[in-house]
Amino acid sequence: ATETDVDCGGACPDDCANGKGCTVDGDCSSAMCHANLCMAKVNECDVNTATDLTAFPATTVIFQLFYYLPKCVKVKVGTVITFSGDFVESPLQGGLMVNGVPIAVSTGPFVPVTSTGTSKDFVMTTPGTFPYYCVVHGSLGMNGAVFVVP
Repeated sequence: ATETDVDCGGACPDDCANGKGCTVDGDCSSAMCHANLCMAKVNECDVNTATDLTAFPATTVIFQLFYYLPKCVKVKVGTVITFSGDFVESPLQGGLMVNGVPIAVSTGPFVPVTSTGTSKDFVMTTPGTFPYYCVVHGSLGMNGAVFVVP
């Protein structure tokens, strides 16, 4: 009754495999829960290989046409992430790129789309997995994810 999928997650001592239901990253053997499903990677990122910036209270993601640097980051709750680049040229949207198709999310730190200015701060207030992509260039690999840990 308190498991997130059959015999896994939630109060169950077993973690859920990819494709199984979850509510938090800790429900998954991959340590990544997005849209209530355990996943191996989101936007080509995984929590184990993301740039670990958990020691810093703030960081910057620089972007230009076709890339974010760093693309995949792991931070602690409360970290301020500044995205710096031209949002008119490369609007930022929270969501996934799946087989070159954008799937926007309706909630999260990168909602609504940011399409003006050259710098924006996002305070990462909740643990979880937060993918993002460029509305114009996302299918060309301009996407990434932020993994927020307690």
